[in-house]
Amino acid sequence: MLKLILFLSKIKRLNSYWILNVHILDVSRVRKPLIVCFTSMEDEEKEKADSIGIKSFSWNDFLYMGSQHPSELQTPQPSNICTIMYTSGTNGDPKGVILTHENATTTIFGVDLFMKQFEEKMTIDDVYLSFLPLAHILDRMIEEYFFRMGASVGFYHGDINAIQDDMIELKPTFLAGVPRVLERIYEGVLKGLEELNPRRRKIFDILYNHKLRWFEIRL
Repeated sequence: MLKLILFLSKIKRLNSYWILNVHILDVSRVRKPLIVCFTSMEDEEKEKADSIGIKSFSWNDFLYMGSQHPSELQTPQPSNICTIMYTSGTNGDPKGVILTHENATTTIFGVDLFMKQFEEKMTIDDVYLSFLPLAHILDRMIEEYFFRMGASVGFYHGDINAIQDDMIELKPTFLAGVPRVLERIYEGVLKGLEELNPRRRKIFDILYNHKLRWFEIRL
């Protein structure tokens, strides 16, 4: 007998989760659906889950269960569930979209084809700065592509207003984001230029125009 175990990022409202990953495990002796929470759970939350027929465990509880009952890793099939991605719920209740392993690998393959059209190829030395929500499908897609390529992924420290500090520390070669974030980065660059003395500003303008012409030639 197989039961579906959902790995959740939080357990605040039992009808509105951000579900990260879904795995099928053999827990035949368990008669209730299971929730494994990455964070700690309060007694009130556990009682609420139990009241609607859901058995809940903390991440540490789950690790202990695994250590006491080791089993062979089950290789997923293309049609098996890989992830349930939830919408933000801005137009109503969040809606779960079931994605299979075939969906995930096909998407990564598509990104690979897209990246191959550029003359400058991606290498294991490339670095991606992740600042979108971890449940964001675009961010997930890029992260998984970087993992496939053996490249590096860094995560911002949580304050989007200070993302320039993360960029200075990480020195990313790849960035994906929404227009507002890119505008904030652009505004930060302009502010930094205003603080330069005339000589350094002139040097920047020369180098910038040289790089711009280089891009135009390659395009």
